Amino acid sequence: LALAACGSSSSADTEAAADTEAQAEESEATEAASEESDGRGRIAYMAGTLGDKSFIDSGEAGMNVLRSEGWEVRTVETGDSTDADKYEDYFLDILDQGYDYIIAASTYMETMAKLAPDYPDVKFIGFDEHWSDEQLPDNMTCLFYAQNEGSYLVGMLAAAMTETGTVGVDVGIETPGINDFVTGYIDGVMAWNEAHGTDVKVVKAACGSWTDPATMKTLVLDQIRNNNADVFFQVAGGSGDGLFEACLEQGK
Repeated sequence: LALAACGSSSSADTEAAADTEAQAEESEATEAASEESDGRGRIAYMAGTLGDKSFIDSGEAGMNVLRSEGWEVRTVETGDSTDADKYEDYFLDILDQGYDYIIAASTYMETMAKLAPDYPDVKFIGFDEHWSDEQLPDNMTCLFYAQNEGSYLVGMLAAAMTETGTVGVDVGIETPGINDFVTGYIDGVMAWNEAHGTDVKVVKAACGSWTDPATMKTLVLDQIRNNNADVFFQVAGGSGDGLFEACLEQGK
């Protein structure tokens, strides 16, 4: 709150103005302290493109929970990997607006690690990635989880369901986190084989994008026609829609 007064230059007016200014400063300090004590701050979620019905949308669901609890959250769509040369500019724009927390997926880890030392009062949080403490700036942390455990169970289920003896796993972009999904899936298939004396095989493909369902559809159709695969697991964001289209067309 800022107040400006025009009029008499009497000492009474001067004292009143000084008191008002002091009260305003005290009020601002109280509000700032209250915000800090409540743990509230401004959050920016750096997303790719919303609407993938997958990874990015699940992050946005988390942001909506924070919004419902009183946090100020802004979601910034940065596009896919074809716009990677603009990522740093998106982050700098948000940082210049004074956000307190920057939350972003593993795609942006390098960008955050580069910028974090220049913004020591901002907290950077990367999820779906695991860096060591030595790799991380002091004001940056990671959220990670054992995605291979869930995909291990999916692999066992796929091996149990297949009628042709071949299952597929198809991804958007190969990253350490995505490869962990794939490893768990393959391990699950192998575990099923060992337990049941079967010989289920796994075919794998990557379409190179999180937003290219057309390429994904082509890859899956090839797996169906040339590898006789009949059960599929996708970790591909928006590209995964192409997998479902291929399966529907082929009755899988």
